[in-house]
Amino acid sequence: MTSLQRVHLYCASVFIAGCISIVALAPHAHFQFILEQPLSFAVVGTGVILGEMLPIKISRRGTEEQLTLSASFAIALLVIGGLGPAIIAQTVASIVQDVHSGKPFWRARFNGGHREGVLADV
Repeated sequence: MTSLQRVHLYCASVFIAGCISIVALAPHAHFQFILEQPLSFAVVGTGVILGEMLPIKISRRGTEEQLTLSASFAIALLVIGGLGPAIIAQTVASIVQDVHSGKPFWRARFNGGHREGVLADV
């Protein structure tokens, strides 16, 4: 097995683990918030997507780093709406940004699964 195949296998494993976390937590995910408060979900969800798509560039020690504000909006959505809406918004934002930047499918899938797992652990 080549190192690239191992990376692909690892990325697929992370995605599957994220999906399993979502299925396991679905009964407690508060998805009804999306239907009960669609405007709040839309506004904060848009903040998550824009925070992911428009990173802040910071010069530090001769290099340029990028910071995204999407996690701040995702945590706000987690607080006001629960786990389900936060996971949906963060995962969609991550995948939209990855597709927009031309990342390969396996990497976008990994990032989506990773975000699902991180929020599920909160």
